[in-house]
Amino acid sequence: MSNTSDYTTTTLKFWRVSSEATEEELLSKFEECGEVLSLRVFSEEFTDRNNQVRQRRFGYVTYSNDKDARVAYHATHKTQVAGRSIHVEFSNDKKANTMLMVRNLAPTVTRTTLNDHFARFGKVSNVEIVLDHKTKQSKGLAFVTFANVVDATKACHAFVNSELGDDVRVQYARRERERTNTNNRNRK
Repeated sequence: MSNTSDYTTTTLKFWRVSSEATEEELLSKFEECGEVLSLRVFSEEFTDRNNQVRQRRFGYVTYSNDKDARVAYHATHKTQVAGRSIHVEFSNDKKANTMLMVRNLAPTVTRTTLNDHFARFGKVSNVEIVLDHKTKQSKGLAFVTFANVVDATKACHAFVNSELGDDVRVQYARRERERTNTNNRNRK
């Protein structure tokens, strides 16, 4: 069975991405190094020291195995994509765990639908949909647990909206210990 260290060797984080770089260009660059399971690019606005609103782009690429990820790290770090040198490092997400929280689900989504959708990323060990206690209808929230962190990470980084709903969000579920610590801290 895989352990948490596998995650850091299959997923890379990249940043300093030119606004001119397309997702296709980035995917092509990373595919030169091996089999890419997923690539996600994000943009966020920020205010610089001169109070200018600017945009930064970053993303994650997940490979099918750690060997391809290592090759990609060495081959792509500080290489040019659309006229700008991108930076690459092994992703080390401290929140990574085997359970994902899935929000904004369509009311028609069932446990079977979720299991079938997420099983393409790896072995799903449990699916729970949160129901309203009175109506027994879905609240649009579910928890999907994978057999290992690597598969959960692939699913989290590769997820795109589909038959599950229009604005579905997927993130790592916080572990019970983290929730307890947060609640205790707020009571003091």
